[in-house]
Amino acid sequence: GRHNKEIRLLSGSTDIVLVAPHGLAQDDENTDRITQQTSERLVCAAIINIGIPRKQLDLNRVQQAKRHPTFLQTLKSTIAQGERSRIIWVHGMKDKSAAVEAGNIDAAAPIDCLIGYGLPDRLTAHPDTITCLVSWLNTTGLRTVVAADDRSKFRGHSTGNMNQWFRNNGYPFSQVESLQLELSWNGVREEAYISNTATILAGALQQIMNTDF
Repeated sequence: GRHNKEIRLLSGSTDIVLVAPHGLAQDDENTDRITQQTSERLVCAAIINIGIPRKQLDLNRVQQAKRHPTFLQTLKSTIAQGERSRIIWVHGMKDKSAAVEAGNIDAAAPIDCLIGYGLPDRLTAHPDTITCLVSWLNTTGLRTVVAADDRSKFRGHSTGNMNQWFRNNGYPFSQVESLQLELSWNGVREEAYISNTATILAGALQQIMNTDF
């Protein structure tokens, strides 16, 4: 029973479904609030962890997510039959990690947002979707790059992570695309920037909803 209250489901369009698997202050701080505010602006569905510490149950790890009584069922239920959903996993990364990643891909620091969608042998979204999202985020003020290919834990490639869950379960891109966002702290997830970041994310995701690839 207790676990059920720890997952907040916000209803709305399932063209975009936002998920914050580590929504607590001690984990990916403020990803819960950014996800909620982005969802409110887009009027899209969102699933937010509001009560389970990562060390108790990591909802980004497939094997651990399976132990939660409602999380996977809730996720599955947001996918509308016959329509395409894009699942956006919202994570936080340390500024130090963002700096390391900038070095890995020869990008100018600081990086505000890293996008992961697998590697060529196991992509979780169409490359055009990613190219457009990166472009729109950069245009609207969130410095965004795709995570480095082989060195990066931010790439969303591990089959043990939830970004790969739909692919693992045989959903085609025509039904589900999945990608993960890693948001840095400074100027992005900090208290004073939550609203701004949510506005930028909502604007960019709205563009994706309006584009047919």
